[in-house]
Amino acid sequence: IYWRSDHASCVAAEQLTIAFNTMAPKRKLTVAQKREKAQFMTIFINGKQRRVRRPVLIDGLDPDEFYLRNADSIALHQDGLWECIAEAEQGDIAFTDADDADCFGHSG
Repeated sequence: IYWRSDHASCVAAEQLTIAFNTMAPKRKLTVAQKREKAQFMTIFINGKQRRVRRPVLIDGLDPDEFYLRNADSIALHQDGLWECIAEAEQGDIAFTDADDADCFGHSG
């Protein structure tokens, strides 16, 4: 309670305290609300919280990386990723932004 010399501010602070104490308890989230909440994450930008969509992951991997690790040379040829066929034939594709970004047409 914030006390000041005038009576009106004391009464207002006391009513505010009572209002906080009589709030209804939180209710459970519905299944749809939980599903929607799971699609977003909170990050900080310039000291402020922002709600952004979670990145899409397949088995914990970026979709491009997942495709490169699991595609055979035929699938790479059909998609026009001829630069990546030699790496796929070696059997060891280490996806890094600098090396394999050109396979998907990304720059740097």
